[in-house]
Amino acid sequence: MNKKTQLLMGFLVLVVIAAYGLAVNLPTFISKMAVNLPTFISKSPILETGKVLAQPMELLAFDLVDHRGKPFQYENLKKKWSLVFFGYSSCPDICPTTVYKLAEIYKLLDQDTALSQPPQVVFISIDPERDTPETLKKYLASFNPEFIGVTGSLDEIKKITSKLSVYFQKVGDNDGENYLYEMNHTAGIFLTNPDGKLVASFKPTANPEELSLDIKKILL
Repeated sequence: MNKKTQLLMGFLVLVVIAAYGLAVNLPTFISKMAVNLPTFISKSPILETGKVLAQPMELLAFDLVDHRGKPFQYENLKKKWSLVFFGYSSCPDICPTTVYKLAEIYKLLDQDTALSQPPQVVFISIDPERDTPETLKKYLASFNPEFIGVTGSLDEIKKITSKLSVYFQKVGDNDGENYLYEMNHTAGIFLTNPDGKLVASFKPTANPEELSLDIKKILL
């Protein structure tokens, strides 16, 4: 065997060894690549009426009461999806309009056979001075008796609003027992997951059909 043939044989042996090594280590290499893929490959749903958080946000613990006079705490937002809106029963415009839309959204989602059940709807008052449990019960009954009204002390309410960047402020003065004032406040619909974490927010100016479609993008 001449020198040229020996070199060729040696080269072929090296190629075979390299190919064997690649075949043996390729699954491990691919596995490591999959682990290190950037997170943006797993895309969040694109919403027409709101936005999805990059990471679900945990809320602070709070201690409030619902429209039946029963405790309503952070645990009540867990084990189910929830649509949360902050408002007050004496609101002249945005609140009744938004609660009506939530009632329509609830109907649309309840009729969807792809969902096991619609999210619970929670109306949290930012006017606890006037919004007693009984007041909220009467107010929400005209929209949907399944809705949950929540009230309590301002300090406990602010534990939620501060975390969600919900602004509210009393405008006007009390006139004895007539309560001649209104509340300026942030209008937004918030969606929390069964872990009780905020996952998305929506603009209440959109119509119920559009909102329902976007909510289903997250639920399904």
